[in-house]
Amino acid sequence: MKEVKAVKEHQQQLIFEATERLTRYQELLNTYTAGGDEMIEKQITFHRAKLYQEIWEISLSKVAAKYQVPSNKLKEACEKADIPLPTNKYWGDLSVGKSVSPTPLPVSSIDELTVVFKVREKERLPQAEKVSTKESTSDTHVQETPSPPKQRDGKNLYEREVLYKEVWEHPVTKVAEKYGVSDVMIHKACKALNVPVPPRGYWAKKQAGQAVETAPLPESNGKTVILGIKNTDTQNVQDLSVPDDGLSFLDEVERASVIAASWNLHISNDGHKLHPVLLKHKASFIAWKKQHPRDEFAPRNRDSYRRPPEGEPPLWDNVSEDILSRVYLILDALFRTVEALGGSVNQNLSLQIRGENVFYSITEGKTKTAHVLTKDEQKQWEKYEKEKRLYRYAYEPKFRKYDYIPSGKLTFAARRDSYLRDTDHIGLEGRLGEILLDLYIESENVRIEREKPEAAQRKAEEEKRQKELHRQRWDAEIDKLQALENEAADYERACKIRAYVTAINAKPELTEDEKSWILWANAKANWLDPTIAANDPIFGSRNHSKNEDSKAPKKSGYHWW
Repeated sequence: MKEVKAVKEHQQQLIFEATERLTRYQELLNTYTAGGDEMIEKQITFHRAKLYQEIWEISLSKVAAKYQVPSNKLKEACEKADIPLPTNKYWGDLSVGKSVSPTPLPVSSIDELTVVFKVREKERLPQAEKVSTKESTSDTHVQETPSPPKQRDGKNLYEREVLYKEVWEHPVTKVAEKYGVSDVMIHKACKALNVPVPPRGYWAKKQAGQAVETAPLPESNGKTVILGIKNTDTQNVQDLSVPDDGLSFLDEVERASVIAASWNLHISNDGHKLHPVLLKHKASFIAWKKQHPRDEFAPRNRDSYRRPPEGEPPLWDNVSEDILSRVYLILDALFRTVEALGGSVNQNLSLQIRGENVFYSITEGKTKTAHVLTKDEQKQWEKYEKEKRLYRYAYEPKFRKYDYIPSGKLTFAARRDSYLRDTDHIGLEGRLGEILLDLYIESENVRIEREKPEAAQRKAEEEKRQKELHRQRWDAEIDKLQALENEAADYERACKIRAYVTAINAKPELTEDEKSWILWANAKANWLDPTIAANDPIFGSRNHSKNEDSKAPKKSGYHWW
């Protein structure tokens, strides 16, 4: 593990030195590509304490680039003013989340220091030759500050065409000063409004007199104006109106709270204790390690279809022990923010967001290298070589061909089709806001997946209900049709009787019995006719809708007692 740490520290040092060399090269490029202009002498005065604070916050090279001062000149001035400078190890430890502290600023009689350097005439500062950091270290007078922004209901009004014009006429840092926010906020606003921003090196080339191109304003993505909270504390920027954040499923109040939390989410360095769930996980991780020692250079070949052994703590197979403290800091910030938004943390490190159980993965990458035999493996091989010469059959030990060295780079995946990972420029610590939004989007995906079976069951029940209603309507229609046919049959019988009675009544001479029979026959026809439905003194009323078998009068039989 010491070798791995040494390799990591060496890599960090190489990256830091490469950044310094690139900065110096850019300064030389700015100085010598203009050509043909007269060199003039410039000077910038810094407040000693303010300069010390900025250097330990963003590095010497970035301070030099910020004020457009050669870094070697600035370094010489710092050494003369007895200002301590950060080492490569300081930035390396800071990048991996280790606890670091600046070297204290020694007491000195020097309050201000002046950096003198030469630039070509076209690089002349348009305003004051002397720039002081006593009041504000962010004003270099290189570019004119844009006009004050428009506001609505106390919020900044970001207009698409106006913002496009501003970011191509002034550096983003100047535009940010106008709106009272950070440059990150301006980049977010530009992304939301589909406004292109100048590429890296644009302003250096422009100041050096080189030809630069302005990207045209593309077609709008639908939004032309957004609102954002103005906050002079650029370390605590909020924006409640950036569209296309994937949170349209939330109501306006909850959406605003989540977006505000994503802007404010960062690693806390106040020395507070870890989240209780993480403290418990840390203890279980140590206890499991004592009983299950592992080779961190071995490949991760666990079958994804098999469950982890019972009692194995989460993250055991995903990250190395060296980077576990950094993972804890990331998860601690996420856990506390989720709880502040009304969610909760499960013991298996999953989250309860909006009542849904949200799982995620956080894994460390590994670098594949040729396997180097350990001392124990070397002894086994030497033993095999000896036994092979003495015995005909000797057991040949098998060793893996490759080692998988933890790279220290993390990948966080909250959604199946999306993940965030460490890059050479920014780690997961700087993307906590994006992670929070991904977790909320995943909570909606979980809700949809959970409700799919319920929706399918409701659909099946509705289909069953509709089938039953159809069956009932079908049967009712059949009954009505059968009743119609039965009534028509009764009417037909009544008409036949009347036709027959008419024929009998046509005789020239009728006896008293025949006249009496005609009266009786007409009464029976009226009893059979459903349009009259007369009541018979003997048979009573006739149910015309029923079939003949059920409604026809039947003789009563004899009963033997």
